[in-house]
Amino acid sequence: MKNFALFFILFLLFSTKSMGQIAINTGNPQATFHIDGGKDNPSAGAPSISQQLNDVAVTSTGNLGIGTTLPTQKFEIQTGGTLASPTTGFKLADGNQQDNYVLTSDTNGTATWKRYPLITVTGAFVPVGTGNKVRFQQDSQFYTTGAYIDVSPGIWKIDVILLLQHDSTSSPLTSDVWLKIKASFSDHDVDGINILTNDFYTTANRLVSTVFRGPSEGNKNGILQGVILLKNSTNAVKRYYLVVGDTTVENAIPSAYFKNIGGNEWGENCINAYPISQ
Repeated sequence: MKNFALFFILFLLFSTKSMGQIAINTGNPQATFHIDGGKDNPSAGAPSISQQLNDVAVTSTGNLGIGTTLPTQKFEIQTGGTLASPTTGFKLADGNQQDNYVLTSDTNGTATWKRYPLITVTGAFVPVGTGNKVRFQQDSQFYTTGAYIDVSPGIWKIDVILLLQHDSTSSPLTSDVWLKIKASFSDHDVDGINILTNDFYTTANRLVSTVFRGPSEGNKNGILQGVILLKNSTNAVKRYYLVVGDTTVENAIPSAYFKNIGGNEWGENCINAYPISQ
């Protein structure tokens, strides 16, 4: 046994020094270290794709290939599977494996199986919101609420819920007044016309809206709720500001207005984002 071990070591040293390659089951190595598990590779030239499926190779750059002699990544597995007929090629049984779990890494890149987490990003609100800027009149401007949400690159489903309250200290509403109000997102924390972001995933989904009707009985409330799809195409986290306005009105009362739309005093506002694609 000792003689065999010595012979094997000498063989490896000789092979390494003479050819710079180590081969097992083949006299035609295609990489620095090459095992032909099926002993089916040709004596010259590159093995076919099917012949490589039982091979293991380590290249001079340290790439490890299983099922391929030309790995392009540090670890590459080729099983011969296709879209029509896939073939699995990876198994990790570390004790955390469960049905429908996904392989998840920590900040150091250490991976294990975990339940897929529902990623949620929550927006932030400021006390004042729009103040008394949004009035019961025709107005093409959007007004910043000061509220915002920060999302990383990718496509995001943004849920928006806003409490709308007619300010009882302003003029009362009549029974025949109604106002349509819209909400959307801007790249800037400013008021204005044509200030909406260009990052909508589809132009058919740029706004959420509701209709608020009189009469007022004390602090009359309503809800603006909807979904907007945003696509952050940058390489960094981006901030989007919530804006409201672009109002359409019937039987305008300019001296009547909403109170602090988007403010954080109500406890009924939310901006939540969920990733669709990263």
